[in-house]
Amino acid sequence: MAAGPFQNLILAVILFAIAIMGIGVADGTQNTTTISQVSQCVLPASAPATDECPSDAPLTPAAAAGFQPGDTIVGFNGAPVVENDWRALQEAIRTASGTVTVTVERDGQLHDLTPTLIRTQARDLDDPNRIVEASFLGVTPVPIFVPQGPEVVVAQVGDVVVRTGQAIINLPERLPNLFGSAFLGAERDQDGPVGIVGVSRIGGEYLSAGFTVTQQVLFLLNLLALVNISLFLFNLLPLPPLDGGQIFPALWEAVKKRIARVRGKPDPGPVDAAKLLPVAYVVALLFIGWSAILLVADVVNPIQLPF
Repeated sequence: MAAGPFQNLILAVILFAIAIMGIGVADGTQNTTTISQVSQCVLPASAPATDECPSDAPLTPAAAAGFQPGDTIVGFNGAPVVENDWRALQEAIRTASGTVTVTVERDGQLHDLTPTLIRTQARDLDDPNRIVEASFLGVTPVPIFVPQGPEVVVAQVGDVVVRTGQAIINLPERLPNLFGSAFLGAERDQDGPVGIVGVSRIGGEYLSAGFTVTQQVLFLLNLLALVNISLFLFNLLPLPPLDGGQIFPALWEAVKKRIARVRGKPDPGPVDAAKLLPVAYVVALLFIGWSAILLVADVVNPIQLPF
């Protein structure tokens, strides 16, 4: 009875192991000189975080000059850029001013782009809590991924299991927002639940966003692992007709037998699972209703990735 849910857990561990031990984890301090994302608007570091550009925000120099995800910066103002030395390039951008020449490699060819840098508020490179004024280009680098050991996989699986379990417990309180998003035009909760349609849309958005192949593979591995963790925990809920609705009565039957044996009482016999059929019907109807609302919300008001 537990084979199905635990197969999902095993698959999740394998997928996380491939991602973390085989490809690696970005530590945030090592970056390549290849562009991962091009920001669309200039926002000062002191501005509140937002996924949308305000109407009065200027276009970033990178977006205006035609930079693209996947471009590798190989030269800045006539000086060569050392491969994977993002920090040196970042310092050169911040101290420059006006119109600069940036040489990028794109599809095996070199292109000279001429963005006009903008002075704005930025976080200090050595002290992120300190705000300074610096020139701004508007690109995000591809991080360097460092393979980790099995202990990181265990920690990742444990963390995801805990957070997913909390999310499943909180599902009932998410229903009003989900219903409003599906039928009343309410804003979709970006941290709310998604169905298989929503997961597919998120995966498609990421694959079409211009990230590198390594980033795409990592994203899909982690996404599939998260889906398997969700299935693992959801199917363990002690409600028929889920697997947990069969596992927990069997465990209770075993506990009752052992208690009776210790007390010298006769075997109480098997648990009558047929008594739980009305509960199974109610749970099945609730699950169908929840799935239908989730499907409509994922189609008409999907969760959008913040890029």
